[in-house]
Amino acid sequence: MKDDSKMYVEIKASSTIAYYKKYLSLGAAHGGYYNTTYKYIPGFSLGIRRQAPNGWFYYHINMQISYDKELSSSIVPMLGLGIGNTF
Repeated sequence: MKDDSKMYVEIKASSTIAYYKKYLSLGAAHGGYYNTTYKYIPGFSLGIRRQAPNGWFYYHINMQISYDKELSSSIVPMLGLGIGNTF
């Protein structure tokens, strides 16, 4: 059987929405409070996808980098793997 699957390059831009609470102190006499907020963390992904031309099973692997100056002062790399079905 002939393998007609093709390799494709995937380039993605993304944003992760983080919800968190941060304790803010008002001083020793007044205590403090929790500030609840949302944060958007930008990301960029580059990878490859192998897919059959008839649109059935596919898999992909990519490398995503995210940057958050408050949580980390460096770029955070993450590996992504996926499988799926196209229709």
